[in-house]
Amino acid sequence: IAQATGLSGYLDGTIPSPSPTTANIQGAAPAPTPVNLHSPTLEEWELRDVQIAGIIYQNVKDPCSMGITQDMSAQVMWIALTTK
Repeated sequence: IAQATGLSGYLDGTIPSPSPTTANIQGAAPAPTPVNLHSPTLEEWELRDVQIAGIIYQNVKDPCSMGITQDMSAQVMWIALTTK
């Protein structure tokens, strides 16, 4: 699913979380970026990371036994699952 949706970079770390920037209240909203772009805005990154993290969490039979919690990033979940 991650590959098909363009979100695999959130799992392997090739699309890292951008640093927070100061919002320009008077400026226009930035144009949306493609889902697999390696430099999304912080808001886009958070939304996409939560999407793939939710997919992972919902597809793990017993997340607690695997050390997976809902507040983890997708990459942290993925590492926890692939290193056990």
